[in-house]
Amino acid sequence: MSYNQLEETRKKLELDILRRSAEREKMQLKKVDEMRRREELLEKLNKTKYLSNELKQTYGSDMHKEVDNQYNYDHGKSSLQTSRPHVLRDVLSSRHKDFYHTQKNHMEEMRQLNAQRNLLMEERDLLKKRKYIMAGDRYSSLSEADRSARSRQDMPSRSFSARSGSHPEDIDSFINKRKDAMPKEIANYWSLRDQYEKRHKRIHKSYQGELGPQSYRAWQMQDYHMVRGLVEDEVDKVLDIFFNADHPVISKSNVELAIESDDKEVKHGRDSLSEKRAAILVSEEIILQVTRDIVKNVAQEICDIKLLAAYLTDTNLMRLVEDVTTEGEGRTEDDDEYDLVTKAYYKLQRDRQQHRAHLWGHTQPLMREDLNAQVSQDESDVQLISFTGLTAAHVKSLEPTSTEDSQISLRKIHLKRIKEKELQYWEKISTNMKTISISRKTQGIQTSSLSGDHTYWAIGTVHGDIMVYDLTFVPIRPIRALPNTVHVDDPVMDIKWSLDASRLITVNQSGSLIVWSMTSGGVDKNNLKSLDVRPDDQGFLPSQLTQLLLLDMNNNDFNFQAGPLYNSQLKERGVVIPIVSHFFPSLTFLGTQYEFCCGLSNGDVLKCDTELVPDNGTPAIKVYNKKIAQDSASFIGQSVEVELFRDRKNPIIHIGFLHHMSDMITVDYSGYINIWKYSRDELSEYGWFQPHQKYRLALSEVVYYPDENDKGTIIFTDNIPKDKVSKTRQELAKERSEVQAKLDKMELGEPWVSKYISSQDVKNDVYPPAGVVPETGIPFHLTTRHYSTDLLSAYWTRIYKAQKVSCSRFISCQSNHDETLMVFFLLFAAYPLNSSDPDKGPHLSIVLLDLLKMKTKDPKIEVMLRESTYEACLNGDNVWAELSKPFGSTSTEYLFFNLNGMFSAYSLMTGSKVMQTTDPRVPDVDIRGCAVNSTLFQVSPSTQFSSAMLPKKILLLSYGANSLSINTVQLTDTNTDEERLAMWHTVQSWMDRDVTVPDHRLSNQPYTCGDQHPEAYCRSIILELMDKVIQDHDGLYSQEEQEEYKRIDGDNRYKAIKSKQDYMDNKLLRPGSPYNDMTRPPSHISTRPSATPGRCTRIDDV
Repeated sequence: MSYNQLEETRKKLELDILRRSAEREKMQLKKVDEMRRREELLEKLNKTKYLSNELKQTYGSDMHKEVDNQYNYDHGKSSLQTSRPHVLRDVLSSRHKDFYHTQKNHMEEMRQLNAQRNLLMEERDLLKKRKYIMAGDRYSSLSEADRSARSRQDMPSRSFSARSGSHPEDIDSFINKRKDAMPKEIANYWSLRDQYEKRHKRIHKSYQGELGPQSYRAWQMQDYHMVRGLVEDEVDKVLDIFFNADHPVISKSNVELAIESDDKEVKHGRDSLSEKRAAILVSEEIILQVTRDIVKNVAQEICDIKLLAAYLTDTNLMRLVEDVTTEGEGRTEDDDEYDLVTKAYYKLQRDRQQHRAHLWGHTQPLMREDLNAQVSQDESDVQLISFTGLTAAHVKSLEPTSTEDSQISLRKIHLKRIKEKELQYWEKISTNMKTISISRKTQGIQTSSLSGDHTYWAIGTVHGDIMVYDLTFVPIRPIRALPNTVHVDDPVMDIKWSLDASRLITVNQSGSLIVWSMTSGGVDKNNLKSLDVRPDDQGFLPSQLTQLLLLDMNNNDFNFQAGPLYNSQLKERGVVIPIVSHFFPSLTFLGTQYEFCCGLSNGDVLKCDTELVPDNGTPAIKVYNKKIAQDSASFIGQSVEVELFRDRKNPIIHIGFLHHMSDMITVDYSGYINIWKYSRDELSEYGWFQPHQKYRLALSEVVYYPDENDKGTIIFTDNIPKDKVSKTRQELAKERSEVQAKLDKMELGEPWVSKYISSQDVKNDVYPPAGVVPETGIPFHLTTRHYSTDLLSAYWTRIYKAQKVSCSRFISCQSNHDETLMVFFLLFAAYPLNSSDPDKGPHLSIVLLDLLKMKTKDPKIEVMLRESTYEACLNGDNVWAELSKPFGSTSTEYLFFNLNGMFSAYSLMTGSKVMQTTDPRVPDVDIRGCAVNSTLFQVSPSTQFSSAMLPKKILLLSYGANSLSINTVQLTDTNTDEERLAMWHTVQSWMDRDVTVPDHRLSNQPYTCGDQHPEAYCRSIILELMDKVIQDHDGLYSQEEQEEYKRIDGDNRYKAIKSKQDYMDNKLLRPGSPYNDMTRPPSHISTRPSATPGRCTRIDDV
């Protein structure tokens, strides 16, 4: 056993001794407290006579005094004699006998009631039989023989007269009396039955806390606690008497009685003084209340006078301004410019008080002539988001050390396990590639967009054509096609779908924005020929989209043309170009989104309402016209009603909505991230909305460079120069272990940069110290390790300084499927610049931003670049990425990535590269995850991706602006159920995982109906649920009932389906029948009795 182990054992023993001592002290304190409580209970015991009534009831009015004397009650003091503990047992026994007799009486009453009920039932049966007596005249028209035969048939086997012994007149009176008495007897029976059930429930039902504190209201709680305290005191007294019978009787002397009398007098005097003091306090409180009201009124009057003075000052100042600017003519209050001057004045006042000077130049068109001039903007209300504290995933160490915190070690172990499991999982993802050709006229695909449910895929070509594919077909099939009939190319730059996939928006490079409806616009075969679209095997041809709205930059459709914003001189904004768009989360009866937002080149965002725009020539009915921005609406081109969101003048590159239904988030080219709330609180005086919160992503990272004046201090090295004294191998090993132990105690954390030198087979790591690195510099720790053995080769320290380096290019940003995560792509040059061996080469940083917390999160992905790749990414669009939905058992999203023609996929849970292209001609390449043959799946620098989540597979769609084909790569999960389950449990055990909604996750198990019709299968599910509810309420079905109901359900399900199908067939075949006839066929509705008749019924046709 080493010295360290002995030392740790000694420390553990000391801690165990201290813990045992503390526990021993706690036990002693607990005993002392228990003795004190016993004494207090004994004192309570000597104060009242609690058992007097019980003794009187048990032993009688004459004997209870004798028994009472045996208990030695003396002036309120009582205790139990040791020799007579059986008295309490007598009391309890007497109580038990009383309860037993009471129960016996109740049972006898129930027996009598049951006997009376049986008698009533017999009498009812007799009445049924005696009705035949009254049927004597029923057969008067028959012969005597027939009448006697019919009478014998109808007559019951037992004679009525034998039981009653009365003639017919007595029988009639008896029947009438019994009829009159029956309702009363039945009512009496049900009353007795209800009383018995209530009493039975009250006695036998277990107490469930019905009278607990939750059953009282707030104003009753004080009385509840008071009564509860009294009851607890009495219970404690009884328990103390029963369990502390060994205490001797304590008698009072005359001295004690005198002391008690004096104490009562003192208490009485104290109570009198307290009453007088309470009266004085009440009087003072009344005086304070009146004084407070007077002071409040005086203060309110002073505030009103101050506001009046400010109002008069403002009014006189604005009147003076009006006289000067209009040369004494003035303006009327109905003039729009009059309102604008008033709003501007109060806006300037508030901005001056809040020191928000950056809004002045941007929001005051009256103060400057050049409306498009860029102004300096203050950053005081902008929160900076930095990712300096994040460590790149490929640099992180996953090996726990003995000196670090246990939670950190556990996280490393979990992350390492998940990384390994995830790579093994992706090794069994199979790929299947197909190619679909497109027309040469399109010149390639510029952009694409998937619908919310990943059923439809819309593409926009370089020429300006639009096509919509249905991804549920194999191969994918075009269902909508609209060619650009103009010879000039007009690339589609942006496409957005509505949530219900009934509409989409396209933005073209020429500055036009078009809202389309998926409603069929008819089939134009001539236009389809230009796109090389031919009928499929079933003769299907895609139809055209229906255009709902066209806004064109060349017609100044994005400038205000009427309304308050037009009157505020915002019509002179110059030419603005639409860049991005997104449907606004509006709730309508049918789920149609009539409103959309459009991001412009000048930084504005327009919220457009197209509810009044005609659809198929029929104007829509306006359902909801409540706008926040103005009492009267503002309009742009094509009479579109709009509202304005405005802050900065940087072009908008992204618009999204949290969870598709919450706050709006915009991102511009400068890295500003604004959160907008559609609320009156965010409305400015000028009629547009201002950001609710402002953020800016720091487009820079902190780098460290060595101080040229410091050459470093070598602490250990195994590379000893020849002029130095050599060391033996044992001495080097000992020194290495000592230095390594010192490094472990330092807890250096993650390295800032790690570089592998292949020529020497070593790895150099640079570790920054904890905390902020000052500008003057601070010592960094540098280590060199043998890569193959991970042994320490050298350790030295050197002064490093910190410096912020801005990114060379903000490439793009992209949000995930539910708009809660944003991914930023930032390009950085090598550092130090112009260095032959830089500490950190050129790289692409992929930063994740949690939009709910507005904080960056792990993993941070860094892709190291060659110099040629860096130049290509800097000067061209050679970086394309696509975020998938959560996939399979990993329950995480994946980033499909094309970097200058190099395809790969990264996990957003671990940061691992799970998929990449490989060249089969290069053997012995160690690649983990899914490998794709690069000769089959060719990726150019301009190739883009869309990832569609379909049942049990991912469909990766690749296209490009210079490619005339669409490559579909089907990724299928071939893992076994046991492997998927193991992967799922591993992910669930990770403490840092993000919980994914099941609806957002791709399921590996498709939902099927087996061999049943889908409608019949859904009906069976609903009927099973209804059966379960009925049986829970009324009791289980018998076996015969279950089989019968199952047979009925099956017949009715398919009868209803067949009836509906026959009805639809007849309607379509009927000549001259209008297609819009929506009359429903009569459905087969049957009712099923419940287990208890009259309780519940079920409708089979739901």
